Amino acid sequence: RGPELRFAAPALRADRDVVLAAIAQDWTAMEYMSEELGGDREVILQALRSDWEAVTFATEALRADREVALAALEASIAAHQHLLVGGLDTDAELRRAVLDAARRDCPRSDNIPPALRADRELVLAAVRQHGCALQF
Repeated sequence: RGPELRFAAPALRADRDVVLAAIAQDWTAMEYMSEELGGDREVILQALRSDWEAVTFATEALRADREVALAALEASIAAHQHLLVGGLDTDAELRRAVLDAARRDCPRSDNIPPALRADRELVLAAVRQHGCALQF
């Protein structure tokens, strides 16, 4: 299981193949990987397939990366709080990812990026999909 990585020697916790195998079992193994692997795009993207919270283990550079942002938003709209990428309100693909996440996730207003809280299309989509979105 992934969290068993905590018992591995430091050299193995820094081994990309070992970490990829561990997070394939359980993404929470990231807690025990070396910090350097937080800057490995493949490691982060694989973990994001399991849970959006994996983005919290990414380096600042990857949290500012458009591809990582798209993968994180595909997992959950809540991920935006940990992203450093710009353009959520101006980049068409990022905005679409936020809109799709709002339709899927029933976001609370604090889970909507501030730049998009006044976006009529986004709020309307969330309200139509989820009654709980009326918390806006």
